[in-house]
Amino acid sequence: LAGSNHVLPTGGQARFSSGLGVHTFLRAQQLIDYSQSALSEVANNVVAIANQEGLSAHGDAIKVRF
Repeated sequence: LAGSNHVLPTGGQARFSSGLGVHTFLRAQQLIDYSQSALSEVANNVVAIANQEGLSAHGDAIKVRF
């Protein structure tokens, strides 16, 4: 079956918004996988970035691994 979307934006909002769809109700999620050796190569950079962003606990989580 196919047809038009019956949940469309109103009040002029179609200028910047689409109708509802499956992706409206999904949440994007990222998964990052590092090997121990690859993470050790970038660990200092990760800690530095975390500290600059005020996320020192994230940097600490990397430090305890090495």
